[in-house]
Amino acid sequence: MTPIPVEQALTLLLQAIRPIEAVEWLPLHQVCGRIAAHTVLARLPQPPFDRSAMDGYALRSTDLTEKLTLSLQSPAEALLPGHAMPITTGELMPKGADCMIQQEAVTIADSKGQLRFAPKAGQNVCPCGGEMAAGICLLKAGERITPAHIGLLAADGAAEVMVRHSPRVAVISIGDELRQPGEPLGKNEVYDCNGPMLTARLGCLAA
Repeated sequence: MTPIPVEQALTLLLQAIRPIEAVEWLPLHQVCGRIAAHTVLARLPQPPFDRSAMDGYALRSTDLTEKLTLSLQSPAEALLPGHAMPITTGELMPKGADCMIQQEAVTIADSKGQLRFAPKAGQNVCPCGGEMAAGICLLKAGERITPAHIGLLAADGAAEVMVRHSPRVAVISIGDELRQPGEPLGKNEVYDCNGPMLTARLGCLAA
């Protein structure tokens, strides 16, 4: 084979490259490291509803204009006037409640809660869409999918993602002096280290 200049060889390689057009749908847990074949927009706001930022009690700020003691109410869909409702981190805020107070700031006695301070409207509440609005781009076509993308897609309920087919790659080590690791070495022979290294590197890029 007649040697050719590096520039000419590079030109030939670039001319032979064709973009991968084939796509496939894969489960979410299999797409990390793959190239997205379509743009994904959020269907849901995040959080999808007003929710508590911590364990404590949901209440109505206007009930605390003159007092810091509220009657305790069992968990229900709506908050009664003059009451506080126990609530856990991430839980849906009951109707009528506009703030919450952490449980460490409430003393319970005789079915009433004595608050150490009066929280303001919106305090300790994660509002619907406060982190991300519906319609925002979660993943762009052509992007390499990262663990962060996986989290966003999972939060939006995506079970599958359309990705480009992975390229097939062959690694060839050339040289009469090369031997595979584990084989005995003869005179003037060396172990092939580039082949395993490049194969591992390709595997890391695809992972």
